Amino acid sequence: MYALVVGAVSGGVLSALPQGRAQLVEVACSPAAAERGLIKTRTVKARTESLVAAGHFVREDDGLFLYESPHGQTWMPAADDLWSLAVVEAEQEQRMYGAPQGIGVRRGDVVLDVGAHVGLFTRQALAAGAAKVITFEVTPKSNRALRRNLHDEIASGRVVVMEQGAWFEDATLPLVVVDRCSVCNSVSHPWMRATVDVPLTTIDKVVRDLHLPHVDFIKLDIENAEANALRGATETLRRDHPRLAVALENAKDRTAYGREVLGVIRGAYGRYHYTCGAMTPSGRGMPPLPDVLHFYP
Repeated sequence: MYALVVGAVSGGVLSALPQGRAQLVEVACSPAAAERGLIKTRTVKARTESLVAAGHFVREDDGLFLYESPHGQTWMPAADDLWSLAVVEAEQEQRMYGAPQGIGVRRGDVVLDVGAHVGLFTRQALAAGAAKVITFEVTPKSNRALRRNLHDEIASGRVVVMEQGAWFEDATLPLVVVDRCSVCNSVSHPWMRATVDVPLTTIDKVVRDLHLPHVDFIKLDIENAEANALRGATETLRRDHPRLAVALENAKDRTAYGREVLGVIRGAYGRYHYTCGAMTPSGRGMPPLPDVLHFYP
């Protein structure tokens, strides 16, 4: 068993854990899970390269960019951004956020796609049988592309678009828009120059406002803002215990970030279990680091 000890604490984000005692929080992955995760990451990298080679730009329309790939045509928000399309397509091929009908999306699920980009995971969730998908996307042009890519699904009511990011409170924050990497845009890049102010809200508020009777699955991949989004979802976690796929890959210190994520989730509902998804080699003889953690009640 590989174990990444991420801290023994008695306050801060872990203070809501049972009895308030000091807790030893670990991200523990079996050797078999670690090997599967490393293979998945290597496969995504290789497949991204092949999809870039196979894809091409088709045309521009009203500031959006249409690309052709082996998966068909997709509108994107940025020019010279075929890599972003390819890496997301490769991740969907490898079920980065969980296999359908297993720890991933199941038939009849209400799904929150937090960090929806241009809607590729939403499309996969619908194909797995999701009854409804609520998308959260903070980049204005990505939302325009998503609306084109999922026009029919939105019109039918199967997809509801929230043109806001997920956070721990209602807020407006500066967004960093990264040239030629639309999947890299983030409100959590303090070392880069911000481009535009964007609105943020909480998952709990959206669930209340949309009168969702239940939430079954949440995918969170929002460039190092996942822990703050989870802080704004504690009511939903306590009420519904949805399955979760939480990306950790963009944290500068992944062990510390693992502490935040585990602390918030266990503070909301202490009976969550988790398993490790895709993994990244850490080097220097240390255990591999999880890119994605999958949580289930």
